Amino acid sequence: MEVIWSDDAFEDYLENIRFLIRRWSEKSAINFIDEVDTIIDLLKLNPEAFPLSNYKSIRRAVVRK
Repeated sequence: MEVIWSDDAFEDYLENIRFLIRRWSEKSAINFIDEVDTIIDLLKLNPEAFPLSNYKSIRRAVVRK
């Protein structure tokens, strides 16, 4: 299975990383990246484990609240 990022989603992801580096630390940004990578791996293995969003064929996953 291939995970495709929308332009908006990828920009939000990068902005979250930039925010973490500015406000917290590079280590917290790396932890966030690792958590996202883990979720993506799980999504590839079992997409049905994540709820559908309001958009056709798109799944939702919360990395951190």
